[in-house]
Formats: sequence, C-alpha cells, structure tokens
Amino acid sequence: MVAILAALAVANIPEFPHEGKLIGWTDEALLLVIAAIAVAWYQRRRYSRSILPLLFLLGGVAVKVLAIFIEDRDDIGDDIGQASLLAVLAAIFVTIYVRTRSVKSAPPESLPSSGVL
Repeated sequence: MVAILAALAVANIPEFPHEGKLIGWTDEALLLVIAAIAVAWYQRRRYSRSILPLLFLLGGVAVKVLAIFIEDRDDIGDDIGQASLLAVLAAIFVTIYVRTRSVKSAPPESLPSSGVL
C-alpha cells in the first residue's frame, strides 16, 4: 500500500511545471510529503501490524478530494482517478487488516493443535 502511494506521488512530479499557480500544484506537493513520511515509516516498521498505512492512504484521499474542489474544472480528471484509486486501496487495507490478526491476539483454541484430526 505504501509503495503504491509512493509511486503515485512520484508519478505526479512531472505535473508541477504544468500546474501553473501555487494552488494548482499544492495537492501534488502534499501527496509527495505524505508519501515520503509513509516510506520513512515503512523502512522502520515494515513487519509491524499498524493502521498507519491506512491513515496515509486516507490522507492522500483527503488531499485529492480537496484538489477536486479547488482546482480548475478542466484539470480535475487525474485527481478524481487518483482519489478513487487511493479509496479502493484503503478499502482493501481495511479488509486485510480486519480479516487477519496477529498471533499474539489469537486465543489458544484457534491455533492448530499437534494432534491428528
């Protein structure tokens, strides 16, 4: 999830010169900052179970939804696509997070037994 967020943010870098005004490239810059923070977090806590990747994804969705409202109408197509992609990734993350649990929190009777079935 963090890698896709980072790839999406890096893919927006060529948009900076074409956006024009400060308000036009603010969403790309904010998404790049969120992705940089997410990658820095991932490098230290790669194997931990956390909801922080979800917060990074939701931050990206919030930035892109904000961009839809503040940018020119002829320049919001990429923001709509990116917001929907990040929302789908957030839904996938929630599904994976809810359906899996750490071994420490599993009750002993749910763990496989050493006996024959």
